Amino acid sequence: MRKEAFVIGGLAVLTGLWVTLIARGLPGNWSFSDEARVDQSTYFRLKFNVGYKGEPQQFDIVVGCNVHDIVYKDGNTTHDVGLIPTVYGRRMSDGKALVVRAPNACGGETTANGHVPPDFTPLLIVYEDANKLDFGAAYLSQDAYDSPLSQLRFGKATIEASTRAAFDASRKVGPPNLIQPAQYAPWFGTEPMPQMALTCFTLERYRIPDDIQAKLDQVRPPDAPRFWWPATDGRPSPLNGADFQRDDGGKGYDIGHYVHEGVSDYGAPRRNGGGTIRLGSMSGRPAASYYPISIPEFGLPEGQGDGGRPAPDGNTDYVVDAHVENGKYRGFAYCPQGQEIDRSRKIVQRIDGEVVADAVAGSRSSIGPLFEEQEYFYRSQTIHLDSMRGGI
Repeated sequence: MRKEAFVIGGLAVLTGLWVTLIARGLPGNWSFSDEARVDQSTYFRLKFNVGYKGEPQQFDIVVGCNVHDIVYKDGNTTHDVGLIPTVYGRRMSDGKALVVRAPNACGGETTANGHVPPDFTPLLIVYEDANKLDFGAAYLSQDAYDSPLSQLRFGKATIEASTRAAFDASRKVGPPNLIQPAQYAPWFGTEPMPQMALTCFTLERYRIPDDIQAKLDQVRPPDAPRFWWPATDGRPSPLNGADFQRDDGGKGYDIGHYVHEGVSDYGAPRRNGGGTIRLGSMSGRPAASYYPISIPEFGLPEGQGDGGRPAPDGNTDYVVDAHVENGKYRGFAYCPQGQEIDRSRKIVQRIDGEVVADAVAGSRSSIGPLFEEQEYFYRSQTIHLDSMRGGI
């Protein structure tokens, strides 16, 4: 999905060709065989069960890493994919779609060898329309499953080693992936299709420890509203080096210790750590308190209505909303399909309907960073569901 993907893919093809030529003793005519295969791939099987609105759903998906299949001469095709399928979905009985983002278990992480914990939870997304896949709600952490808004009840997930034969068989005779290749990336299809929503937006909310709250008087403007940002006068922030709590309390950590964008590759973290593939420094990190950010005109979950706000001149502001409501929305991110926005429109950022920034410049899908009174700190995160060199 990114420019580097084409560079890396090209290098992989050239490297495979060079290895093939050396193996054949560099013949003088350099003639190619009908087919040459260089397969240094790894494969794993992801199994999990989940309840969707009370309906049991069983998933059994074989995922390939660095799948490499080159056909020369008559065929003249190359298939070089990093993580496939990166996203896998099925249609639900109500017309929505349940989609899993495959984890990056490409280093041999399995349940059997202990690198996948018993409470592992892959990242799941519920899309409002299985035909369009243009708006989804991602379950970023354990908090989402515990929310009164949850449509899912997660059971158990395992990862085990697999083979190329099982991978090929699953693609030929296994349950088909709801997601079409051209929906994931336009270059995978011969017919143009609307792209699925693959970018999700969330707002992290942290409680500021008591001993730091008093120090914020030094940087809070005297007439600051409920949501504010320090005046830029060059003074160091009292938050430098401070530990932060989740917004529902608990042990404090350096803000970098919480899981941020890694949920796509490693799974949905839990409040006190766990839930994710145990990969180096990611091991045991707790979930932040995530809250979904919506762009109402791009879509909202069922029952949330449209949140547009007429401007005094009769035009419509470009509204970016965060949904908190005392923790009700904790654990989610919203994933709208990217659309062009008229740059002349005023950007209005809101939290629970209250305007926190008006006529702001910069990002059109984030909110903050900012403070709420002297108790909470907010900052936005972006979660990408696609993967480097990934495919369907």
